[in-house]
Amino acid sequence: MKKLFALVWVVGFGFACVAASRDGAGPVPKPAGTPFVVFDNMSYAAKPDLAPAGLVPSSVIYERAEWKPMFAAGQLPDEAQFKDLVQKRAAGRPGPVVIDIEYVYLSTTHGTTDAEVKLHFELFITLARWAREAAPGHAVGYYGHGLFPEEPGREYTAETARLTAAVDAFFPSLYVHGNETPKKWQEKMQFLIQKAHQLAPGKPVYPYLWPQYHEGGPRALEFVDADYMKLQLATARDAGAAGVVLWSGRKPDWKDAPWLQAMLKFVADKPMCRSQVKYDQSKAGPDGKPAAFEAE
Repeated sequence: MKKLFALVWVVGFGFACVAASRDGAGPVPKPAGTPFVVFDNMSYAAKPDLAPAGLVPSSVIYERAEWKPMFAAGQLPDEAQFKDLVQKRAAGRPGPVVIDIEYVYLSTTHGTTDAEVKLHFELFITLARWAREAAPGHAVGYYGHGLFPEEPGREYTAETARLTAAVDAFFPSLYVHGNETPKKWQEKMQFLIQKAHQLAPGKPVYPYLWPQYHEGGPRALEFVDADYMKLQLATARDAGAAGVVLWSGRKPDWKDAPWLQAMLKFVADKPMCRSQVKYDQSKAGPDGKPAAFEAE
């Protein structure tokens, strides 16, 4: 049986290495260990398609301005409009659908009342269900300050368990701050992954990484160096994460950089579904954007 190409096969919210055959017999599983998946949620201007390099496009649902007063009043957005938004964002992106709603608290430590906290849990549980219904076959979860959109209060054990059951994976933010040491960052990563595995054994964790230093501190928006990118990826892998999500805003414009080369080498060395590629920044695609990766 001749193999035609390798691809990423989405089964539920898992990823497996398969090979498609010329005789049309369908996907043939390829044992390659447990893949460590790198999802691409970067938005740098002029960024090329990184799927040929083994990255899997993913999508994020940002909180809309008109939702804020609704959430404050304990109200949900329109279901049909929310599902339409999810479908449009997920189209052509086989990776997870991550909902980013911040500062809607799950504890009373911020002046939020007990009744409001319970409404917020119901809101998050419902939106996760709607997202799964709108984008079947995609992992659904929340961008988190920790494992959840916000840290739940300890007294909300039952509600936290229901929210945990409502999501397919955890997506904690592990962005780099210029005033923390690499060791401190590693300890935070290891703690969150261990906590996730204790809370929901078998549920995957995909930390969010940003190739730049976080705003509002030393080295704000500078790119991390190659060694720091390697450290982040290796720490996530060794601590038991199922992969990572690489995120960025639109600035600065896309360019080759040491962190990028370190990430590509890491991806190439992992048991992932990928094509052999080489980096060539001089080439341009049909749309005029840099077509940085060329299959060999």
